[in-house]
This record gives sequence, structure tokens and C-alpha cells, in this order.
Amino acid sequence: MEGSCFELGSATEIGSALTSGGYEYNAYNGYAADSASYYSAATSPCVLSAFKATLKYGQGYFYTPHGGVGWCRSIDRDHIANVQQAYEDGAWTGGAPDGITYLPIGNDDAAVARCNTTLEGLIPGKISCRASQLECLASDGWKSIGSGGSGDCFTDGVGGSGTRLHCPDGLGPNGVYVTNRLYSSEETGYCAAWDSSAAARGFMDCAKDKKTCTKILAYKAHMMSPSTGILMMKRFKCTDDGCKVFKVGKCFDVTPSVPFKNCIYKHYQDGCVYVDAGGYRADALEADTKAFAALVVQQMKDGKEVSCTGADLALAEAYIKMN
Repeated sequence: MEGSCFELGSATEIGSALTSGGYEYNAYNGYAADSASYYSAATSPCVLSAFKATLKYGQGYFYTPHGGVGWCRSIDRDHIANVQQAYEDGAWTGGAPDGITYLPIGNDDAAVARCNTTLEGLIPGKISCRASQLECLASDGWKSIGSGGSGDCFTDGVGGSGTRLHCPDGLGPNGVYVTNRLYSSEETGYCAAWDSSAAARGFMDCAKDKKTCTKILAYKAHMMSPSTGILMMKRFKCTDDGCKVFKVGKCFDVTPSVPFKNCIYKHYQDGCVYVDAGGYRADALEADTKAFAALVVQQMKDGKEVSCTGADLALAEAYIKMN
């Protein structure tokens, strides 16, 4: 993704991380009940080794011996999260005699800190992230499912299709899966919106043991143009052997909108570029940051994301590396 910065374990790459590299497969007996939506048309007869050689990077597949002649179907990368979610929700059919679904899982250093449901371009990680279906951190604070109003979890920058809250790892309109201090496992958390006050404050929450923590951040770096800013999420997982980090961030441009406009001091040409105490009041900066994030979320929903360029991109990449 152009203008993106990823941190994997102890290494940092710009713009190309996890679009190549190692992964393995987890095997799931059977297949998703809605296989017609997520699996390709069948290839039969099918020699499995030859079929696997045709798969594109990050694709999954289904195979059954089918009476000795073989029967294969591929699963595109953008459907991996759907199939994984179907398995966890029990929307699944069959068992071993009916064949096996194979879904990719990363074996990079950061995979231990990444969810097993990810957006396209990211290989699933090893945490079985299950977002709460009871509450979320929406743009105007904590909301219970079905509470209604502008902060309803299904309409306010958080959530997934239908009536299920789902926020895969990556940069997408559904926000970020955040580990929860109230539960002992990192496998239970909640979705947090990019345009929440929490994101504008660089919010972090951890599993109860404090060994797995997640940060969500919406931010305008000092001297960035008033139409640009950063969305970033970061998660680390620590064991006795050390800590591994997964991080993804990107600089977005929402021109012609100018969300950063309520500063104390404006540059005579460039507008609200200063974010120090002399340039912005904290409450005004938070409000403008939320407005920026809401515009980016709408870009994501519309499939019309615009990346930063030039000095704004350089500042954003430096900030993402630093944090």
C-alpha cells in the first residue's frame, strides 16, 4: 500500500510489508456454509501439488480427494477473513470426509501479535481475535449494541457487515481490534473507531496480564498540512523470550476538506500546521483530529483513499517509525 509503514518484529519496511514472505497453512475440516461467496469454482480432476503451484500469494484453498480424482477450490486473499470468521461463528459445513479448507497464517516475527482475521494485503496472524458483540468504542464513546442514536456501534465507524462487529487487523473503516483489560486472554477484545476521542489521544488497552497490548492512534504530526494526518495501530505481545510487535500506519490526504482549522496560530500561507501549545489548544486539536479521521473513514468506505505525498508523507513515515 503506497504511503504505508509496517513494523514487523524488529524490522521496518515501507509500503511492501507482508505482500511477500513466508506463511504456512492452518487446516479446517469442512468448508464455509456460504462457500459460493468465498471459494472459487471447482477444479476437477485436481492434482493438489499442481493446483497449489497456481495459487497467488496469500490465497487459501480447499481440497477433497473426491473418489481419487481430486477436487480443488481457491480462496482469494480478500475472502480469507470471511472464511475464518465463518469457522469461528459455526457457519460451517462438513468434516474430514468432505474435504479440508486451508487458510494461510503468517510465520513472520509479527504474526504472534497479529489477528487471524486481516484486511487484504496482510497475511493472518496467530491471535484468534474475537471482538465483543456487546459493546464498542464508537466515535462518541462507549456504546452498547442496540443502544441506537448517532453512536450506535453499527453506524459510527465501527463494526462489520450485517449485525456483527468485526474489525480485522489493518487499516479499514471498521476500526481497530483492541485487547481488553477485563479479560485474561488477548483473544477477547472490542472494536474501537478511528474517529473516536480515544484514537485522537493515542489510546492503549491491554489484556489482563499486560503482556499483549493494542494502541489506536489518529494524529497530525507537527508541520503536516492541515488536510493530512495519520492513522496507525500497534500491538505487541511479550513472553519470557522477549516481545514481538505488529504495527501498521498510513498518511491520508482529505483535500479539498481542511479538518485542521481551529488552531490558535495559523501560518500565513500553510494554515494550521503547528501542533505545539502555541499552535493548538488540546481540545481543539482533538476535535479536528476526529473530524480528519471521520473523513478518512468515509474515503475507506467509498474505496477512494488518497495517500499523502512529498513532505507530508516523509513526516508521517518518520512519525510512524518513531511510535
